[in-house]
Amino acid sequence: MFDNKGFFVPSTNSTTFSYPPTDYYQLNQHSLANEYLKKLATKTSIPLDTLNNASSELIKQISSDDQLSNLLKSSIHPIPFLIHQENIVDIGAYLEDQVLQSLQDEFCSQHPGTHFKVVTQDKQTLTSRIEPSESSNYSALINSVSDSNVFGFYFPLAFFQHSISSQRRAFEALPKTENICLSGPIEIISSLITDPSLLIHSSKYSPILCMSGVKHADNRLELCIKSYGPHLEMWALSNTLVPGVEQVSEQWSGGLTVFKRLH
Repeated sequence: MFDNKGFFVPSTNSTTFSYPPTDYYQLNQHSLANEYLKKLATKTSIPLDTLNNASSELIKQISSDDQLSNLLKSSIHPIPFLIHQENIVDIGAYLEDQVLQSLQDEFCSQHPGTHFKVVTQDKQTLTSRIEPSESSNYSALINSVSDSNVFGFYFPLAFFQHSISSQRRAFEALPKTENICLSGPIEIISSLITDPSLLIHSSKYSPILCMSGVKHADNRLELCIKSYGPHLEMWALSNTLVPGVEQVSEQWSGGLTVFKRLH
């Protein structure tokens, strides 16, 4: 499933830019997992012991699964996130009304003089236009958030340099597990609130983080988040080069999310 660098090994029906992935695009990550947990405890007021225990449980689950354990060999540490309990009826509205503003505030406070903005190629609001993609298990994450705080790990480069449809097929090939989903906007943005510099690299270009756990009402568009020079932008952009031909890029990366309820 995953190689000894934590990348998903493509099958014959995958569309990828290259395998093994090129290393031209890199994330900017310096903190170790325990340092991330300390940041998360400070930002969320969740006791550090609670986060450490949840982290240990998830790491144990992943390391004991032969098909997933190589995820932990990636040079990019899994990024912890915490989503506070919320009844998320509309993913797009939740993003626009709460989460995106928090990311903007955190990013711009750490990078004065820069911007965070949302660009939608259809020029419409995200409200009522975003829902879980088929077979992504993203609804399980949404349902978990509805009745408790949720802690988890985001593996941002699990499906690096795969097209969007190949990211989704790759996830379908994984063993069906209740608390694992294809990554989407809620926990990706939460992870970036914990580490706003993840996509701002001083000497390298950064990958584009695809939110392929969800789909847009316009099936030509896909959600992603990326750096634009020193700035950070979220886009709903076209997933086609020409009609009927899907994009594939060395910049695009799909993620895998592992999570648990905090009671």
